[in-house]
Order: sequence, then structure tokens, then C-alpha cells
Amino acid sequence: YDDLGVCRPPLDYTLVWLEAHASPAIEESHVVVHGDFRTGNIVVHPVKGLVGVLDWEIAHLGNRYEDLGWICIPSWRFGSWNHPVGGIADLDSFCSAYEHHSGRQLDRAALRWWTLLGQFKWALLCLQMGRGFSDNVNRLEHGVVGRRTSEAELDSLLLIAEATGGIEQVVRGGCVSLDLNGSADIMSTSNECDAMFPANAVMVDSVQQHLRREVVTALSRAGDARGAYMARVAANALGIVSRSLRM
Repeated sequence: YDDLGVCRPPLDYTLVWLEAHASPAIEESHVVVHGDFRTGNIVVHPVKGLVGVLDWEIAHLGNRYEDLGWICIPSWRFGSWNHPVGGIADLDSFCSAYEHHSGRQLDRAALRWWTLLGQFKWALLCLQMGRGFSDNVNRLEHGVVGRRTSEAELDSLLLIAEATGGIEQVVRGGCVSLDLNGSADIMSTSNECDAMFPANAVMVDSVQQHLRREVVTALSRAGDARGAYMARVAANALGIVSRSLRM
């Protein structure tokens, strides 16, 4: 983070908070850590259940809470805040299942600390991607991920608020559009400030939908997996622009 030479107050605050509330579980003996344990790297069969875990290229020896916290970061919940474990499970069920099958107890406070550390790491990765995009604008994927830096920073602050019992005040105070009993929704705003007709945001939405519904489908049918992936990335980039136009 220091090597990037940037000033990001939310990340600075998160680091200070992590240091001030460091968990004793940091000193646990090391185990094999996957390094990117999240729903996107899990293969589940409708009958057999879990059948595989993908992408072991950054596996290493480390603290077991690293993997457990990583799957719980808000960025992998995909808007389902009340399902903190990858957007699919509640924390108590997850912890109980882990303790049952592993025979080891989990410190809930330690898990929350490692979740925040994981969220900070994701924010840092987004920041690095954004820097890479600034150096080479042809790296569209990096630009899209880099744009998520502020989202990752906000999630870090929300986790701190949650840990200190203040998240409901943050949400109900109107600082963020978040349904604690369901999903995080994009705040809808009018196009009254846009003098163009049709509105710029609506035009961008239309192109985004065309990419998703027509281009991605056509490229997938043609067997162009890379092209279909990049079309999805382009659609996501347009979604970012659309939300910005509505602010």
C-alpha cells in the first residue's frame, strides 16, 4: 500500500483499526491456505455437493482464518449482506459446520478481524488494478476492477461499523443504500439533471443490455470464450458509467 504512494483515507483508517484490534488468533500455527477461497472458486454438484475447489496457484502456509475470512468479505456477497458467507450462508451456520467437521473451535471476533483484513486486501488489489489501467488503457478488465476501489473502501468502513455496533445507524442515516434484511440496491435517481433526450444514462443502459443479451450470446455460440468474457467486462464498465451519470 505504501509503495503505491497514494492517499486513501478509508484504507488508512482501516489499517489503523486493524492494528488496534489485532486478534490473538494471528499467532495460531500455520496450515495450508488456499489464498482465494470464495464461491467463484468452488464447484458444487446438485446431488453430490462440493466436488472441487479451483485456482490453487497462490496457496501457501498461513493462518486458517485467512481463508475463512476471505469468503466472508462483502465483495463476495454480491449484494446479499445478510448472507455474509459468499452471499449464500449465514455466519453461525458456517461456523457451526466448520467446527463440527474440523473439530476445532472458531473465535467469531477473530473471524470478523480476518474478514476486514481480507476486505482491505481486496481494496488494495482493486487499487493496483486501477493503477495498471492508468498505465495501459487497453487493459479494460483492470479498469473495471480498479473502479471498484471506492466500493471496497466503503465495505471496509461498513465492516468496522458492524463490528462496533453502528452499521444500522450508518444505513438508516442515508449514507448508503443497503437492506439489512436482503440485498444492497443501487439507489435510483431521476434523469431530470440530464438535458439530453433520450438521457445519456438510458442510452448507456441500452448498449449495456445489447452487449449482455446479444453480443455475449453470439460470441458464446461461436465458441469465442475470450470475446464473450470481454463483452461481459465491457457491459460491466458501461454499468459503472451509467451509475455515475445518475449521481
